[in-house]
Amino acid sequence: LPNAHAEVAAISGLFDSPVILAREKATREAVRAALPRADVVHFSCHGSNHWQSPLDSGLLMADDETGKDVMLTVRDLLESELAGGRLATLSACETGIIGIELPDEVVALPSALLQAGYGGVAASLWSVSDISTAMLMEHFYAGWREKGLTPAQALRAAQRWLRDTTNQEKADYFKHYSEELSGVRMSEATAINFFNQAMSRDLDCRDFAHPFWWAAFYLTGE
Repeated sequence: LPNAHAEVAAISGLFDSPVILAREKATREAVRAALPRADVVHFSCHGSNHWQSPLDSGLLMADDETGKDVMLTVRDLLESELAGGRLATLSACETGIIGIELPDEVVALPSALLQAGYGGVAASLWSVSDISTAMLMEHFYAGWREKGLTPAQALRAAQRWLRDTTNQEKADYFKHYSEELSGVRMSEATAINFFNQAMSRDLDCRDFAHPFWWAAFYLTGE
């Protein structure tokens, strides 16, 4: 995921002393050990839904000692002793889909995290784009942490911003961070990455206006 690092870098500046498990450090066991101490958790990775066995739906973690891909599953979360927290964001593909075997039981990652005590869970309904999701998440957290919006309000505002602004307006937004707030909330390198992504497109167009780009994420809880 080329933009996962930029997404996390943009968000982490909004928190005091964030704990970041990047790349090979994000093993299943390391993440499970960190979850009970986290009030806000953010996953920026690959995800997949297991239609026939929703307990096996999950998030792709770093390779274990065998060198095989490992999933942090719904079953893992239900079996973990978590204290809960304010918000869990599952910035990955298909993290909010339920299985088809017992759809009325709503077995999925969001329900597992709500059962663990999280006040709200943001998750996706389909395979999402890397760059549009990174921009959406930056705006989502900025609205919540800087503007005092509730997570639900912040997500709605971020989706409308991603949908309605032109590529030029997006470039101008990230240029503001590059020139005026370098090192304060978002690093200059991160801001420039987003700026270049927007500038590489037709500046008068709204490339992310279609619901595919902005409508996948929904919030469960509050």
